[in-house]
Amino acid sequence: MISKILNVFSDFKIKVEFDSLTKVYNKQFIISKLNELLKMHRRQKLPLSIAMIDIDDFKKINDTYGHIKGDEVLKQFSKLIKEGLRESDYLGRYGGEEFLVIFPATSCFDAKKVIERILDKVNMYNWKEELGIEKVTFSAGVCCDLSKTALGLINMADEKLYRAKKNGKNQVVGGE
Repeated sequence: MISKILNVFSDFKIKVEFDSLTKVYNKQFIISKLNELLKMHRRQKLPLSIAMIDIDDFKKINDTYGHIKGDEVLKQFSKLIKEGLRESDYLGRYGGEEFLVIFPATSCFDAKKVIERILDKVNMYNWKEELGIEKVTFSAGVCCDLSKTALGLINMADEKLYRAKKNGKNQVVGGE
């Protein structure tokens, strides 16, 4: 009886916290985690950085290859990001093809370096052979202003993300 209750609870927790397609945290959970970590890092005076990542020209992938292939791209893309993170980092699907990464106890400079390594990994991945897609790139914005609210921090990262898009895509802005 107890094991059945624990299994039901575990299934419920997975449905509540994780995005069903990408198997990373969902938007609600990742924002909640950011709020929690912001409070803790302010109290302990530890750095905290975030990155907002957006797949470049994702609509073109869906329009060219179809939504099922687009879903496969999202799954593989989130897997590549996850592989480039530490166990202590958090990855969540913020919306569509946009992902939020939280880097506890990490400076902006170091967070940017991690995202740049992931960008290289995504650029080097053989999308053609694995999924039949020409290539996938992303743009990202990194920031770490702990004076902001969680949504203020996300907005700052988003602004830097859009600057990366405006500057030609396939790059990381922020982390200074």
